[in-house]
Amino acid sequence: MGLLDVDLTKIFLIFIVVFSLIISGCSDKDENKSNEGEEINVSQKALQIALNDSKVRRVIGTNYKIIEVSKSHLEIIGNGTRISRDYPVVVIETKSSIEYIFVDVQNETVVHIGRIYKRSPLPTEEPKQTSMPPVSVNITFIENTILKKDEIKSVIGEEFEVISYEFTNNSTIIKVFVQTPCADYSIKYGLANNTVISIDNVYPWKKTIKEEPVSEEEKQRFLAIALNDSRIKEVLKGRDFNVSMVKYVMYMACQKARDPDSVHITFKLDSEIYRVVLLPYNGELRVVRVERMV
Repeated sequence: MGLLDVDLTKIFLIFIVVFSLIISGCSDKDENKSNEGEEINVSQKALQIALNDSKVRRVIGTNYKIIEVSKSHLEIIGNGTRISRDYPVVVIETKSSIEYIFVDVQNETVVHIGRIYKRSPLPTEEPKQTSMPPVSVNITFIENTILKKDEIKSVIGEEFEVISYEFTNNSTIIKVFVQTPCADYSIKYGLANNTVISIDNVYPWKKTIKEEPVSEEEKQRFLAIALNDSRIKEVLKGRDFNVSMVKYVMYMACQKARDPDSVHITFKLDSEIYRVVLLPYNGELRVVRVERMV
């Protein structure tokens, strides 16, 4: 083979390598663009599904602002099952709350609506007034006069927080939004004749998580579950340890709904500290996390 043949062969090989790199680079760019395009399409579809949902429309009303469409993890527990997966989430701000709309794009459904209420009294749009309120109304008047009415107090109880209020019907009616440990209420009150117009429970199944004491029987049961886990056995390796526990219980509308909702166990041995978390799954407690703290 001559020198010219060798040089031509090298040139041909170099050409093949360069061409392959160019094709590969273009392919990567196309793939990245494709992935970005898919994410945009999913976000747009999630937003469309959320805004077309009748329940979402009732929740957000007409005065709202789209904050973002992102992805978030959702855990739904009910009927003895735990669903855990990522969903596109549409974040919408209303006058009184931030709504988190979790959307199943594949099935074109809204799977969950989460809500965070704004904690401070909200600015409201100025109503078109033809008259002033018949009485001087402020937060003190609402708490000490309106909400002390027997008809209202028998429903909302003694423990409550006024979140917002606004006037309607030429300022003769006040609408008060109240949070309580068990539920949230929207109360309409007539200022002209000092009468309760309506009391609506807007969040009847309010969930709260409370820390509660662990009985000796529960302590033995929770510890047995933890010690039966292979990860805990590997950590302990037959060594002596001290243990402490915290139990959390879920209440819905102030009624105990799940006991326990979670159990946190701390193992102390030698110079090491481990935290173990137990969660219910299909009616049984299981170890879901083992992490070293120190």
